[in-house]
Amino acid sequence: MANNLSLSLSLSLSLSLPRHRKLITACWDADPAKRPTFAVIIPQFDQIIVDGIIHDDHGRKMWKKFFMKDKLRETISWRNFVIALTSYWKERMPRDANDTRWKCMKAVCCM
Repeated sequence: MANNLSLSLSLSLSLSLPRHRKLITACWDADPAKRPTFAVIIPQFDQIIVDGIIHDDHGRKMWKKFFMKDKLRETISWRNFVIALTSYWKERMPRDANDTRWKCMKAVCCM
């Protein structure tokens, strides 16, 4: 049974995200003294959540840069999202809400 659990865990870890894999491996360390405390584990969950939900590398980097300074922000305004997106890509934000670029961006991002 222990071998099956170990094999199952190894297969599962090989498919998961690196940060997730590192945390699980540390929590399962054979030496309990080397296992992370909850004070270390809890802050890592926000990073793991973003890594798991946002699949695009640039999307993850942008979200972490603009929306995770102190803690994970679960909701943001459309305007703040556009400011972050245009800042990340070093583009000017459309000034007119009727600008075709603005409408296209909203249509693509808010489907």
